[in-house]
Amino acid sequence: MGIYLIPVPFIIVLIIFYKIYRDKNDLKKIAVIQPLITCLSMAVCLLSYFTPGFNLPYTGLVLTGLILSIVADIIFVDVKDPKKLAIALGLFLLIYIAYSAAVAVKQGFLAVDLYIAPVVLIAAAIPLAYIWKGLKGLKIPVLFYVLVLVFFISLSISTFFDSEFAVIQSIMITAASCMFLIGDLELAISNFARPIPLYIGPVTYATSQLLMALSACYFPH
Repeated sequence: MGIYLIPVPFIIVLIIFYKIYRDKNDLKKIAVIQPLITCLSMAVCLLSYFTPGFNLPYTGLVLTGLILSIVADIIFVDVKDPKKLAIALGLFLLIYIAYSAAVAVKQGFLAVDLYIAPVVLIAAAIPLAYIWKGLKGLKIPVLFYVLVLVFFISLSISTFFDSEFAVIQSIMITAASCMFLIGDLELAISNFARPIPLYIGPVTYATSQLLMALSACYFPH
């Protein structure tokens, strides 16, 4: 077993408790557990140093995204707080840019991106149209946010067509980017369309961070 897997069971247990406390809206416990999960995911990413295929640029950019995530975890404890929403939007925009850059720096841009991106964009446009009216003054920032997330998802999918990434990495990165979208969509509907419980967003967010960290540990060598 790789040393980088040691924090994983602890993260999984914390994600379970995180979901329980999100359902109870226990913000005090969430304020501790949420950044702790991200810190442990950072540990997983750092431990990729001990893997044969360690890649410094990729790991560094993923770590950058995780560090920004800790800042978001601390600031955006109450996901229903409209005053913090714009700040969180900016932070997660930077997170997705860091993760996109990690993939782009490693593999560059492929011809297949030209086919994947429009499909992902159309898929993202449907829920965006649903919440568009409720966005009010946030229409342009949210549109830009969605475009960056679409870019990240497209790059993630295209890793399946690049030998620079192992298949397990492609699965992890693609699953992470899609789960970010699912969680963001649930939160966006709740905040901008109609109030709904956050059933899956807390789990997809924490799991996505773990998957991005783990993706640094499986480069071919």
